[in-house]
Amino acid sequence: MKDTRLLGSFWGVKEDGKLIAMAGERFKHPGYTEISGVCTHPDHLGRGLAHELCVMVAEQILARGETPYLHVFSTNVRAIKVYENLGFKTRRKVNASVLERALMCHDSRAGVMLLRGPFHPAGLCHEF
Repeated sequence: MKDTRLLGSFWGVKEDGKLIAMAGERFKHPGYTEISGVCTHPDHLGRGLAHELCVMVAEQILARGETPYLHVFSTNVRAIKVYENLGFKTRRKVNASVLERALMCHDSRAGVMLLRGPFHPAGLCHEF
């Protein structure tokens, strides 16, 4: 989604006027809200910024009487450690694909149309 920020509130950490970490809320289902967009600039990893932002977002969700949840690709080991340290547990492994507009090429000589699009590996669903 191009304007995912419109689905919920997002918070960030700035240093010297530059955004270095962020996290927010996205999908809302009755009684549940997704923690989303958790990221830290590579130059600022290891400072606990993602942890602190996730705590802040989770506390806001819990204060509304809702349950925070999130998802993460199974290859994102660093993020999984952050989430597990916060008390999240793997609830279910799922296969996920990220879809985007396909690039279509037509070769009139061969009468062939090719479609290209990315595929991402399996992810994990976590629930707090």
